[in-house]
Amino acid sequence: MSTQIDYRERIRRVMLFIEDNLSETIRLKDMAKIACFSEFHFHRIFLACMGMTLYEYINYRRLCKAADLILSSPLRITDIAMEVGFESSAAFSTAFKKHFNVTPSEFRRTKGDGFRTEPLKFLNAIDMPGNKKRKLKADNTHFEIRTLPELTLLSISKRGYYSGCFFKAAQDGYTELYDYLDTHGLSREVVHRISIFPELPYSMNDPDAVIHCGFSITKEIRPERPFELLTIQEGNYAVFPYSGPYEYMYQMWIIAYYKCFLIGNEQVRDVAPFELYLNSPRDTPPGDLRTEIHIPIV
Repeated sequence: MSTQIDYRERIRRVMLFIEDNLSETIRLKDMAKIACFSEFHFHRIFLACMGMTLYEYINYRRLCKAADLILSSPLRITDIAMEVGFESSAAFSTAFKKHFNVTPSEFRRTKGDGFRTEPLKFLNAIDMPGNKKRKLKADNTHFEIRTLPELTLLSISKRGYYSGCFFKAAQDGYTELYDYLDTHGLSREVVHRISIFPELPYSMNDPDAVIHCGFSITKEIRPERPFELLTIQEGNYAVFPYSGPYEYMYQMWIIAYYKCFLIGNEQVRDVAPFELYLNSPRDTPPGDLRTEIHIPIV
């Protein structure tokens, strides 16, 4: 119970900092430091706790503050946009209409019909509307703790995180890796196919976020760029099984962090999490794909 309270209290510190600094540039790595979380895991813990990414939450709170200012102050819409951290009134108006279904001017004219100030609060990530594309139940999700040896991977790095997943980046990375294996006669040496997630996607769509695609193989090699050798640290991992299409796997990541840290008593290690694929989309229908999410714990 104490771990659960501690994790939520750390997220609350981030929420209060954001509220006091909405007009400033807020960086994800700085928020990870405020929360005293590893940069490998902060964004996933925040998402599991709040039901939205850090970027989405900041945007949400900026719009709520703007709505308050539109109704309670004589400031011009342009000045309000700057006050809550938007770079232009056009960007602000677009975001405001998308959220409230009216323009800022219409909102002021109608005196915010039906609007109520939203208090700071934790949200249920599992039941958020955007997370219901595929029915997954946290209550039915189980994990086991495994102690893994050190693993060395032949890998290649790719960028691009869209709609909550690295699908396109991973597809490109593994295509190049399979070509490398075929060219060098290493196809029979593969033991595991693994993806490592070393960076913090800023939102559900982050073109700069990195994924390391890799194979553990039985033969010692010295690859040349763009290929490299990466090491997965030995130690304890919370392992969550997932069956189904890769496009919905982000939901299992949310449930995994929610179950492991916000409900459970586990403590995360400062090591990147990874996915281990038990079969391949090359010869397996999407509905039959099997994956294990590995989260490093103490």
